[in-house]
Amino acid sequence: MRFGEIGLSLAVFFLVLVLDQLSKSFAQKMGLSIVENRGIAFGLFPSIDWLFILIFSGCLAFFWLIRINKSLSGSALLGLGLVGGGSLSNVLDRLINGNVSDFIWIGFGLRLNLADVAIVGGLTLLTLPSLFRQDQHKKQ
Repeated sequence: MRFGEIGLSLAVFFLVLVLDQLSKSFAQKMGLSIVENRGIAFGLFPSIDWLFILIFSGCLAFFWLIRINKSLSGSALLGLGLVGGGSLSNVLDRLINGNVSDFIWIGFGLRLNLADVAIVGGLTLLTLPSLFRQDQHKKQ
């Protein structure tokens, strides 16, 4: 059963990677308003060095591989797949294009892409269970 859970995590990883790349290509072909994001989340720190991004991504991949070998819940493995796939997709964009294409408008002048949605969703899946465990410990 453990192999099946890891397989699901890897499938989510590659699905996010492919869907994000396809959605960015589709957005360009449809002529959607695209913002070239040279910074990190929400365009912050546009002069950040791409080497830092590669180091961050390498650390994330290393963490992901270590955590897969430990006992994790299905939601945590799903979260790791979402974060890993979204992160790798955005890093590929930076390596190939020098920026990340954001085309989903969320208001207040902020735009993002499917990889960003996957990363936030994955981090939520990884974080929420630990918050609930803390509440249970406080009650006891």
